[in-house]
Amino acid sequence: MKAGTGRKGCEVDGGRAASCTGCARPFWGGRSPDVRRHACRPVVGRDPSAGSWDLRRSEVQASCRSHGRPAAVLTLAGVALIVGRTWRTRPRCGPHRRARARKGRRTMEALIRGILENIGEDPQREGLLKTPERVAKAWLEITDGYHQDPDAMVRQALFEAEGHEMIVINDIDFFSMCEHHLLPFFGKAHVAYIPGSKIVGLSKIARVVDAFSRRLQVQERMTSQIAHCLQRNLDAQGVAVVLHAQHLCMMMRGIKRQNSFAVTSEMVGVFKDDSKTRSEFLTLIQEKPWN
Repeated sequence: MKAGTGRKGCEVDGGRAASCTGCARPFWGGRSPDVRRHACRPVVGRDPSAGSWDLRRSEVQASCRSHGRPAAVLTLAGVALIVGRTWRTRPRCGPHRRARARKGRRTMEALIRGILENIGEDPQREGLLKTPERVAKAWLEITDGYHQDPDAMVRQALFEAEGHEMIVINDIDFFSMCEHHLLPFFGKAHVAYIPGSKIVGLSKIARVVDAFSRRLQVQERMTSQIAHCLQRNLDAQGVAVVLHAQHLCMMMRGIKRQNSFAVTSEMVGVFKDDSKTRSEFLTLIQEKPWN
């Protein structure tokens, strides 16, 4: 797609990505009355995530999937900038996103009422009237990890490494939901890495654990996800993750072992290849500095 630069008018291939700098209104032809009147250059919609002007972006491609109007338009210095995601994932506008969320929540509430009825309860009794609403809200909070990007969390807090010693974060509390029985499991995560050229803010490691735990999970997969997320974004010499957890699906049902713990580990890089490094990590996570 190529934009013309003549002073007598503006031309864009199809005209779909252009707006008038004089009136800040998008136009759809290679030439339009507004453009001829202002004799201005066209400017294309900018995708903020791209970080630069992109002639391939167009208003129709950055519009709401539901009604075809722009998801958002920001006017800056007389230029209409289309705000939204890339053309491959056309966004919904704010009202449609909220309407979709409300519809999903009502569906969840109806399903919870059905569960109450099927276990022999009366959803209309006083104590249960608002239970479906509360449970739906709680589930949306418990599983909000699906709406978080752990990779982005790490990438936005990288700093130059000044040393290459082991960095260990002990006893990161987490709560998650077992995908087999939809019952909670909870415990502590211990994470270590040996930097390459970059280090990450310490709080971001806890946030990565939180993002992966707030989903339907199995402990083994969650351990691996945390380790490999840190490894690929830090390009570290190695990453080690150990999770200790109690599973209510083992404590409340089935074998009913209230004092059982599950331990999982994932070793990447030097922690996997070097037994001394691995032993140092396992020793450090057993120490309790405040005791």
